[in-house]
Amino acid sequence: MLTARRSRRLPRLQQEDPIKNVINKDYMKACLTQNGFRASSYPDGLRNAKVAFRYEENRDCYFACMMTKMGMIKPNGHPNEDAIRSTFGKHIDQVNKALKVCRVQENNSCKYAACMMANRGI
Repeated sequence: MLTARRSRRLPRLQQEDPIKNVINKDYMKACLTQNGFRASSYPDGLRNAKVAFRYEENRDCYFACMMTKMGMIKPNGHPNEDAIRSTFGKHIDQVNKALKVCRVQENNSCKYAACMMANRGI
């Protein structure tokens, strides 16, 4: 006689971070140093790192530096939305929502980059 097994619910997987797979380690080290962080203290960059309040602006500018080196922020400091969309095309709905939310910050590349990082998982 067969007995029914209770099905066990598998834990819901967290959504993949769209920026994780496009990080260049050389860019990361250069941007960390440029913004006052020791690269050896942050081997994986600042993507999910907690920083003291007094370093939040440095962290935001680190994100802007990374996005500039990756072509997602133009040399003039304005967003390159086409490059952002093509880099994260797999997550286009999330990207479009983040672009819309962050557009108000586009005149300050550090604030814009921080907004994009904060909203990348909308």
